[in-house]
Amino acid sequence: MENNYGKRKLLSPWEMPWEIILPEQMVAVKTTTKAIVDLVEDGNEVVVVHGNGPQVGVINNAMGEFASEHKEDPTPLSVCVAMSQAYIGYDIRMP
Repeated sequence: MENNYGKRKLLSPWEMPWEIILPEQMVAVKTTTKAIVDLVEDGNEVVVVHGNGPQVGVINNAMGEFASEHKEDPTPLSVCVAMSQAYIGYDIRMP
C-alpha cells in the first residue's frame, strides 16, 4: 500500500501468504478509510471506486471447485462479483 493520496489500495491475494491476508487487509482498510475521511473533512469531494478482478477470479475458482466436488451448477460470474463487492463493504463497515 502506498502512502500518498490517489494511490491507496487494498491488498490483493497475491501480495502475501494466505494465512495473513485477513489481518493485513483489515489494516489496509482502516488506513484507507481514514485517508478518505481526512479528505472529506478537508472539504474534498471523494469518489470511491474499486477494481476487484483478481478477487473475483479467486472467488470464481473457489466456487467452481466447490461446484465440481459437489456436482452442483457453477456459480454465475455476476454472483462472484457481488460477493467480492460485499466483502469490500463488509470490511469497510467493521469497527
